Formats: sequence, structure tokens, C-alpha cells
Amino acid sequence: MKRARQRFATGLVVGLIAGVSLLGLAAPAAAGSQEIKVTLTPAKTLSGAGQDIKITAECPKTGDTQVRALATSSLAFEPVNLEPDAENPLVVSGVAELSKNLVPGTYTVNVTCESNHTGEAELEILGTVPTKAPKAGGGGTAAGVADNDDEGAPTLGVVLVAGLLVGAAVFLLRRRGLR
Repeated sequence: MKRARQRFATGLVVGLIAGVSLLGLAAPAAAGSQEIKVTLTPAKTLSGAGQDIKITAECPKTGDTQVRALATSSLAFEPVNLEPDAENPLVVSGVAELSKNLVPGTYTVNVTCESNHTGEAELEILGTVPTKAPKAGGGGTAAGVADNDDEGAPTLGVVLVAGLLVGAAVFLLRRRGLR
């Protein structure tokens, strides 16, 4: 029993040492690719011709060079270079033109700074921009332009009333003339 406890304790110590060693080796690799904040404006939009999004990221500065980054998305848009903001040199931004035929869904936007710091944001496509205007009526005041059948009714009513008045006047004039 004593020997079993010693083996257990030895295994536990070896396991702890191995675990700490692995954590120590993994930490420097993770330090080179820290998460950065990425913002999309708008984060929810429609796809179609002329639809753009603004991509903004906060990249840490390394050395004396200006901060730059690259934004990519596998399907949503072509790669975009993000340039430093005039007001805050640690913020980079750029505009991406969305692909015209995106289907509704969620797309991942990845940003990689020159310092190898990375981040991502989610772009949600809600639908597609309509390609032609909806039918909105004929413009009521434009005579003969509308193809709405109801617009002829008031004109017909006016003609019928005028005809009745003319008929009544003729009837009254003829009646007086006969007396």
C-alpha cells in the first residue's frame, strides 16, 4: 500500500511538472497573436450592389512604423487594407464593398495587424437590396398615366350628372314651350 502511494505521488508530481512546462511553452506563442477589438459599421446589413461596411480595429504599435492591418472574409468581400486613423494612430480602418450575391447568414471578418495581433467580428447579412422599385401607384393627378381601374369612376359620375342636368333642362324648356 505504501508503495502504491509513492507511485501515485510520483505520477502526480511528474504530471504537474509536465502541465506547467506545456503552459510555459504555449504562453509565448499566444503572446504574439493577442486578440484585438474589431468593429463593423453596420454589423447587420443587406447585400447587393453598392453595399459597404466600415471595418475598424485597434492594433498595438510595434516600433516606429505606422500601424496597418488587413481585413479578410472568405465570401463577403475582397481583402481590404486598413490604414491609420488621423485622430488615433492606434486605430486602423477601411471600407469593404460587399459581394453582390451574399445569401442571408453570418460571415466572419478577420483582421490581422502588422504586429501579428488578430481579431474577428461577425457580419450578419439580413437579405438582399431590391433591384427595382416596388409598384407604388400611378400618381393620381396625372391623367391617363395610372392603370388603376378605380380612377375612371369619378369621371363617369361627373359625366352622368351633367347629362342628367342637360336632360332636365331640355325637358323643362320643352315643357314651357308647349304651354
